[in-house]
Amino acid sequence: MKRMACGTAATIALAGLAACFSNPALDLNTDNFHIVQPTPLVMFTKVGDSIQLRLRLVNDVNNGAITSFVIAGVGSGISVRYDDKFRPYYLGGGDTLVVPVDKDIQQYYVKGLAPGKWTFSATATANTAAPAATMTVTVEAINLGAALSPTSGLNPGDVVTITAPAGTVFSQTSAVTFETGTVVVDSRSADSTQIRVVVGPGVSGVATVTKVGTAANGVIGVQTLKTTSALTAVPNITVAPTTLSTATPALGATMTVTLGGSLRFTSNSVVNIDGTPAWILSTSADSSAATIVPQAGSDGAVSYTGVVLSFLNSVGLALPSDNKTVTVGNTPPAVDPNTAARATAPTVVLAADAGRSIVITGAGTFANAGQCGGVSGDGCELYKFVLTGDGNFDIFFQWQGGSDLGLYRLNSTGGGASAMGGCDNGGQTSAGQPEECSVTGLAAGTYYFSVQFFGTGSGYPPSANTVIPTWYQFAVTTN
Repeated sequence: MKRMACGTAATIALAGLAACFSNPALDLNTDNFHIVQPTPLVMFTKVGDSIQLRLRLVNDVNNGAITSFVIAGVGSGISVRYDDKFRPYYLGGGDTLVVPVDKDIQQYYVKGLAPGKWTFSATATANTAAPAATMTVTVEAINLGAALSPTSGLNPGDVVTITAPAGTVFSQTSAVTFETGTVVVDSRSADSTQIRVVVGPGVSGVATVTKVGTAANGVIGVQTLKTTSALTAVPNITVAPTTLSTATPALGATMTVTLGGSLRFTSNSVVNIDGTPAWILSTSADSSAATIVPQAGSDGAVSYTGVVLSFLNSVGLALPSDNKTVTVGNTPPAVDPNTAARATAPTVVLAADAGRSIVITGAGTFANAGQCGGVSGDGCELYKFVLTGDGNFDIFFQWQGGSDLGLYRLNSTGGGASAMGGCDNGGQTSAGQPEECSVTGLAAGTYYFSVQFFGTGSGYPPSANTVIPTWYQFAVTTN
């Protein structure tokens, strides 16, 4: 039918005639109410939170019918509550607001009870033949609950399992952190419901896990959540159990330092003797032992920096040993006659790995000035090395007494003497050492290290500082 628009014809005041007209634009479709219309159709909420849902029974032109609804099939992870206070109005000419049972829009509160993807349906009582509307509700967790097991009695290296609450899943790339300390992911279950982590020293508190999703919705609603359970602090490691091959190595001799437990050496590790770094020549296949040469005169307690746990190799530790000490001998080595000339110079094999060293401890007569590349007026001791590829090196050079020494690099024919930027900067007296320098991008080839002595033949007057040292020592560390 057509809706009629009527009004008073003011121009015919005496007659009081009413003017009416038909407006085809105001079609009133009051039948065929066959669509249950929810707003919203898809809902998201969290455990303990609610979201409003409004329902209408409408026809094709979105007119609403007076009706109520029957809610059915409510999933166990949600509750649906009718809002009996929604949109009151005056009824029957009274002066009190009354909420009618049937009206053209109804409101409900949908509450999240458990994580997951849940559904329910709504059927209109004014037209039970109209298809029921099915609503989908995704409920997200607000935390991971008591997901940690175990939570106490742990030691570094133990495994803790984090289990996702029912209805939630982790990602295969979820990250795990605790309030203190560091953990390493050990494994993840194939269904992404569990993550096993290895705890390091000092780990404590609740866990935070990234990329937690709702199982039924995959990556939708991914969030970062915390556990409600917490770890009792994992004890810190206070000492490094240590075994020494000898506590009294000879001057320049090698010795082995072995770490106990799960401690391991890396390329950044340093073995200290009374605070003085020893040179690491190599480490064992499992990185638990290091072959070292202590510096001359470095007597005292053994300690470490940059050692790691085998299961946590991203965190360097600084630890004392378990009361182990080293005393380095001071007996000079015998003179090697082969070092007197390039033709007989011993071959030095440089360390291939970064952070590893070769150490030469020698003594000499320094009587072969003609072999020294024109640098020294007294003499030198020579060592040959063959570099198979370009390399970068740090060099440390020291010796006994207060005489003046320098360390030079010669080319394959004994010329091109170079102090390498800093290995002959000092003069006489103990203040002139150690000499330290670096070599960057040295091309492959054959070279000689020349330990140069500067005495009376180099212009110094005779003194205690022109006496040939009883020993010298230089280390070349690959970097």
